Amino acid sequence: YKELSEKQLANIFKNYNLIESKIQTVNGKERIHFLYTGDQGGNTLKFEQYGWMIDGSVYIITFTTEKSTFNIYKETGQRILNSFNIK
Repeated sequence: YKELSEKQLANIFKNYNLIESKIQTVNGKERIHFLYTGDQGGNTLKFEQYGWMIDGSVYIITFTTEKSTFNIYKETGQRILNSFNIK
């Protein structure tokens, strides 16, 4: 799923740049972590994304900002992302 997602993201965003792609284990559950940039709707955006595959379904949450403001909101965005508990 990780490799498929990387290919799909490259087809969705103009000027797509994958910064990080890894599988992490958190609270005993594996999740995919993506960090990437891309252009959409005339804006250059930066995305941090977590994904879980559970019983054949995929659950994704994403934190998105303009690329230039990502570091300003990064701590808050990561706190929100990490507040989700997948059971």
